[in-house]
Amino acid sequence: MLMKYMVRCNFLYIYFILMMVESTCILCRAELSYREPGEGQSPWSIRQTSVYLRLSTTPNPPKSLLPTSKALSKLPKSTFILIAPSWNIEAQLAKSLEINKLDEWAIGLWNIYQLLVANSLRGWMDYMAYLEEGLRD
Repeated sequence: MLMKYMVRCNFLYIYFILMMVESTCILCRAELSYREPGEGQSPWSIRQTSVYLRLSTTPNPPKSLLPTSKALSKLPKSTFILIAPSWNIEAQLAKSLEINKLDEWAIGLWNIYQLLVANSLRGWMDYMAYLEEGLRD
């Protein structure tokens, strides 16, 4: 049942002619709410981040794709849309984008997904420990 809340992904469609991939994900995370819980309320909140990814390339890109060549426009282009990311993800992505200004190969598409998934998994162990404590009482 816990996995149901953690990651729900849906790969919408893949066009091989245009070389375009679109995917959507809803990543759930458990966070302390930092509020005084009332009678029967939990100090934890389950939050969701929606992720939209679009990756597109031109068909048959040239084999000599060097970072300084004019063919850079034919490299894969990705678009990420994040809805309700955590403050931690915002800070990590801002830092990664600063590094990316110096080296355009520094931040990879799947590194962003790795950051998002790692962030969504962070609070679940503590949340589960809280639930187990409630079962013991």
